[in-house]
Amino acid sequence: MTIRSLIIFLTIICLTTSCNLKSADDYLLESNKLADNGKYKEAIELLDKAIQKNPKYREAFLNKGLCHENLKDFNSAILDYKGLLKIDPKNTTAFYNIGTCKYDLNLFQEAVEYYNKALETKGYSIDSNTSGKPSITIDWNKNGIIEDAKFDIESNQLFYQRGLAYYQLNKFRSAYADFNNCLAQNYYVTDCHYMIALCYIESGNKEKGCIELDKAIALGDTLSLRKKQEVCK
Repeated sequence: MTIRSLIIFLTIICLTTSCNLKSADDYLLESNKLADNGKYKEAIELLDKAIQKNPKYREAFLNKGLCHENLKDFNSAILDYKGLLKIDPKNTTAFYNIGTCKYDLNLFQEAVEYYNKALETKGYSIDSNTSGKPSITIDWNKNGIIEDAKFDIESNQLFYQRGLAYYQLNKFRSAYADFNNCLAQNYYVTDCHYMIALCYIESGNKEKGCIELDKAIALGDTLSLRKKQEVCK
């Protein structure tokens, strides 16, 4: 085959195959730039191409879900995260993000279930602990065991979000336990005092609720101040 014939042959191959020499990583990097500029739909198109190149590309599934969340398309985001779980069945972030999507869809019980699954991936045993005492968990990423930090969620963040879901379900005892657990770890201290106050107030214990509001007010929380003026008379 002459050089001319070889060039013609390669040209035909490129035309018929679109000559797509980009890698999955190339598409991911391009999609990140688009997402950073708020162009989530365009980013999703590139992430789909990345997944076509590499069907087991965890970062692409994760980022696609985040783009759908930014578009408020929570059901599509859930499908993306479930796609990630097919590749990585114990992915903490996937379970957590599905939980947040369920929460945003007002499916609070389902949100709790996915937060529980996320906690289980971190060595936490779900045992209906509602005593309010801090629960011992294994924070794998903190101990340096998980290599991909982007696929891990801090235990306290999981407890806090689950507490919010429990509160929406009027399960104030369970919500209190999660917020109190976070307090013991100095996580979101002001917010936890406020949420514990709401748990007390909604449970009919206004006196303890007002004490918790005072603790949040002492930390500079104006929301707690307004709530105290409303209920602590």
